[in-house]
Amino acid sequence: MKRSGRSHSLTSVFVLSLFCVFAASVLMTLILGTRIHSAMKKASDEAYYSRTALFYITEKLRHRDSRGCVEISEFGGAPALVLTEKYDGVEYETVIYAYGGSIRELFHEKGVKFELGAGGRIMDGQALSFLFVSDGLVRIDYTDTQGGSSSAFAYLRGGGAA
Repeated sequence: MKRSGRSHSLTSVFVLSLFCVFAASVLMTLILGTRIHSAMKKASDEAYYSRTALFYITEKLRHRDSRGCVEISEFGGAPALVLTEKYDGVEYETVIYAYGGSIRELFHEKGVKFELGAGGRIMDGQALSFLFVSDGLVRIDYTDTQGGSSSAFAYLRGGGAA
């Protein structure tokens, strides 16, 4: 009898130990899964912002795809992409630039002067730069608020710079 009581006691300790090991492994798996999910979400958000910013700018370029309508310039000391268009005989400019931790866009009549903060905020971003690589090919470099950078190229079928 004593032997079976002792056996029952050892069996209980073994089952309880096995349950504790199982519970600890479930907890570790949940903690690890949460960390992995957070890291993946952060990477996904960063990729989303860089793709969205570059896509927005390349679509703006394609929309104004005609000779003499695209210019790379400075706006208040910041690199800027200037897109020119005419409405009812009046020339207007769309200026895309980075200022104050965001990518901004300003639509105004050509020749009118504005401050850097006047542009409407499009999205977060630390810096933008533009470069004509060749006739009609524009390189766009975007730096997000975390310092990560990405680039895109846009080919202007209408021929390029003003």
